[in-house]
Amino acid sequence: MEEYVDDIPRARAVFELAINQPILDMPEVLWKAYIDFELKQENYQEALVLHRRLLERTQHVQVSYKLRLMMLSLKMITSAAGL
Repeated sequence: MEEYVDDIPRARAVFELAINQPILDMPEVLWKAYIDFELKQENYQEALVLHRRLLERTQHVQVSYKLRLMMLSLKMITSAAGL
């Protein structure tokens, strides 16, 4: 994928095209890959935005739980870094 050739904007565009498809075979896998991609890029704010977008779409308790865990983890990271 584009992330392996250092074309980060293109990778994001591909992810956006994919998650906006009306019918997905395994949407949870795609969303997780996109969120993990943003975390790998250390783009924590965008990862949170993606989690919120997913929660809006699914209203699934597991997504809500994972979003809260991510928020706590990021709070701990920023506290440790003195940000």
